[in-house]
Amino acid sequence: MYFLILAVVLIFSAGCQREKSGGNSGEAAAARAGHYRLSQSQAANSANPGEYINSWVETSLLALEAERRKLDQDAKFNTQMESIRAKLLTELLLEKEYAKIAVPSEESIAAYYQQHQKEFPRVKRETEVTTVSGLDDEVLAEAAKLMRRGTAVEEVLTKFPGLVSNRDNLLDAGSMPPPFTGLANAAAGTVIGPVDNGRGKVVFRVEAVMEAGTLKPLELVRETIIFRITQDERLRIKEALLNELRKKYKPVVYRDRLKAAGIHIGEGE
Repeated sequence: MYFLILAVVLIFSAGCQREKSGGNSGEAAAARAGHYRLSQSQAANSANPGEYINSWVETSLLALEAERRKLDQDAKFNTQMESIRAKLLTELLLEKEYAKIAVPSEESIAAYYQQHQKEFPRVKRETEVTTVSGLDDEVLAEAAKLMRRGTAVEEVLTKFPGLVSNRDNLLDAGSMPPPFTGLANAAAGTVIGPVDNGRGKVVFRVEAVMEAGTLKPLELVRETIIFRITQDERLRIKEALLNELRKKYKPVVYRDRLKAAGIHIGEGE
């Protein structure tokens, strides 16, 4: 039963209002059950309004019956409510504090990258290839000849307008199915094809080979760096806030009482 009450509390904390507490009195209700009221905006903001309202009604009915049985006066319920309230307030407070964090500048991203290069190695060999494809096999064969002679892909595309190209980074080509397997040990500048890739003929040109253990470029790890910088800033803000609040509210841990009760905690706890 307590798990049921806990679920009721969590759902109502997110989406329910008591009429006696006021709420948004100027907004039309989407549903009502006893003194519980669901606003139209709360229903509209849900992923599936129909399912949300059905769940809300069921939860409201169960909550009303729990109240009728005076389960809301149970000591354990009140303890859980206090804990839940504290957690929700904590999340709200930190959310407002973290809103101050700005997007990391390009300078800070570049500096982090330079200082943590050992953390961004390639795990496997990568092969950067340009793939040229087209519907005319003879044209594609001619394109391959020109590419083997060192003609730039851009020039080949200009000479044969029916061809298209795209560039990819293949991770551990040797573990891939044919025809990519043939690129496993190819050196930069190698031209392979025309070969059948299952959807037609293609020509591969190896643009670069990056061995395992070499440094990934900044472009590939930019989002990871932004996440790390932001997380570090969140931790800094939280710790600074806690230090301030410890001085402000002066929390006390009754170690002697805990020890007498057989509850042992570390010195730093």
